[in-house]
Amino acid sequence: MTIGVERLRPYSLKQQRHLEELLQKYGIPSLGRLKERGAFIALPNPQAQLIAERLEKTGVICDAREELLRFCPDILTTREELTIAVAKLAEIRNTVPWQ
Repeated sequence: MTIGVERLRPYSLKQQRHLEELLQKYGIPSLGRLKERGAFIALPNPQAQLIAERLEKTGVICDAREELLRFCPDILTTREELTIAVAKLAEIRNTVPWQ
């Protein structure tokens, strides 16, 4: 079975849509529109690096670039893992100044 862009992009968008819904549930804003994004969902925050470090300590891997916290669910990321990641992010949000 071949995995190509024609299958990966729709799956990536589905994962991003689910992640976006979870973020909205917790009132966490993200940048950009779904179809205009690449593989990442970016969350603006001046403390992005600190948040990424704290998430990593809980087992959640994300990326921080300047004032953006970036999540990139891939084909191996489960919906359950996304749910856990956003719940941990919400916990950290309560301890770090959020924009």
